[in-house]
Amino acid sequence: ELEQFRTRWNRSIISGFRHFNDSGSIEVITSGATHGYQPLLGTDESCKAQVRLGVETHKRHFGKQPRGIWLPECAYRPRYDWKSPVAENESAWQRMGTEEILKDEGIEYFFVDSHMIRGGNPLGTYATKFPQLAEMFARSSKFFTPPAEYRSEYEHYMLPNGVVCFARDPQTTVKVWSGDVGYPGDPAYLEFHKQLYPGRHKYWRISENKADLGQKQPYDPFKAYESIQNHAADMVDVLKSTLAHYKGLADRNGCIVAMYDTELFGHWWWEGPEFLYQLGKKLHEDGEVEMVSGGDVLDVDPAKHVITLPEGSWGEGGYHYIWLNEENSWTWGRLYDCQRKMRYMAKEWRDGAAKEIITQAARELLLAEASDWQFLISTQAARDYSEIRFNDHVDRFLQLYPLAEKVHTGGTLNEQELEFLKDCQIKDAPFPEIDLGMWAIDPATGALVQ
Repeated sequence: ELEQFRTRWNRSIISGFRHFNDSGSIEVITSGATHGYQPLLGTDESCKAQVRLGVETHKRHFGKQPRGIWLPECAYRPRYDWKSPVAENESAWQRMGTEEILKDEGIEYFFVDSHMIRGGNPLGTYATKFPQLAEMFARSSKFFTPPAEYRSEYEHYMLPNGVVCFARDPQTTVKVWSGDVGYPGDPAYLEFHKQLYPGRHKYWRISENKADLGQKQPYDPFKAYESIQNHAADMVDVLKSTLAHYKGLADRNGCIVAMYDTELFGHWWWEGPEFLYQLGKKLHEDGEVEMVSGGDVLDVDPAKHVITLPEGSWGEGGYHYIWLNEENSWTWGRLYDCQRKMRYMAKEWRDGAAKEIITQAARELLLAEASDWQFLISTQAARDYSEIRFNDHVDRFLQLYPLAEKVHTGGTLNEQELEFLKDCQIKDAPFPEIDLGMWAIDPATGALVQ
């Protein structure tokens, strides 16, 4: 594999993906530029910039418009009178629906969790833990009526503006995600948590006693391989039986959307990549289930039903709680201030002498908008690191803002300020080409504010 990476792909993973994308073997879709959590971003301009920069980056690397998008955390918000969940005495104002932003950028389809297709109330006990969530959901639910008709995650649906949504399948989700009842918890597989120091090498299997690290048995790759074969065969059976059941209900072929974070395969579940390989082989050999992309489905089977969706995500509780709670709500107050300042700079100063400074401020804002910061604060997995990184990007943005104003009004940067700008450009340098006009779009018309 390393030799192929060096010679065939010229040391570029993207070259490999582009080859298979061009050949039709896979369909690469895009995502938000830095995985910004769409429903909670404070301005429509920031929402649009995340999507547009994701689309433009995809076109730069793959040479074509992406048809689909992975919405960060599968989070969706309909059009309604939105109000900041962390500000007091603030009036609500009309916000664009996520599907409107996608349509503007040429996106044809996206993915949601299954509860959003069915239209259930996702909040549960989280509404009492953080009441602001209950207020947000009440505002959005005024414009959504739970469906009387039957909806299925094995069907794809069109929203009123023509964008299509697919829903995650719960059956295959449990099989692959669950460490308790799913494949990754098999006793023969490599134990993730027990490591030998120094070096952090792993020599043990999960074993029958999963909880006690002291009872772990030596890892046997041959036994693990047997389990991989069994699990791949079982997944084929699950796919076939699930689709057969849906065909019996709907009298038409369905589509299973089996979607996962790629970090699962090879990281948390060491044998995961080999499982995917064996599953692909077995599906090919079996021949009853066709492997397709979202674009393939739309081409041969256009959506037949128009629906509306409630607000929500694929996070715990089905709503925003993981990204907005008592532990991380302070981050949104800081972000909203920066997003308003970014909109102002882009509309008023973007083509003047301050352009270089504003461009770097945009990079800092994009990096601060990553949904990972709130997620890691909530889960306590890397809270200190997340808070430091988030605050660093916000602080840099807030230091760049007055520098941009100074230059725009005719001033010049002193040696210390120039050094700070250069340090920012070296430290945080994603997206070499940023169109500041992305933050100067009138959400109502889609036109550039001159």
